[in-house]
Amino acid sequence: MTPVFEAAELEGKKLVIVVWDTECNTCIRNMASLNPQLRQLIREKKASLISITPGTKERALEVLRYTPVEHTDMLASAKNLLSDLKIRQFPAVILTDRNHMITLAASGNDHEFYTLVKSGLKTN
Repeated sequence: MTPVFEAAELEGKKLVIVVWDTECNTCIRNMASLNPQLRQLIREKKASLISITPGTKERALEVLRYTPVEHTDMLASAKNLLSDLKIRQFPAVILTDRNHMITLAASGNDHEFYTLVKSGLKTN
């Protein structure tokens, strides 16, 4: 996880945006079980992974210490952003194409989550 969000590093890359909550057991379980699969898939597709959580940075880092996930960056304390995006269910995923146009926005359980990301990255 990088400490500074550098938009230039994301230019021309597909984005996988994982929305999770630090108090959501399903979210934490998803990250632990999907990390190896997501990391490989994201590398293959030359995409970047970003996580967004309404939780505090301190709590998110505490969770990630025990459930490490490779991220381009993490946006913590993002309650207002999630409200603007009308995301109310966790975990959720948003995929974009290389121009950062949203191609998929969905939520789901462990298996559905990975399947959504995989199929979404294949199509954009």
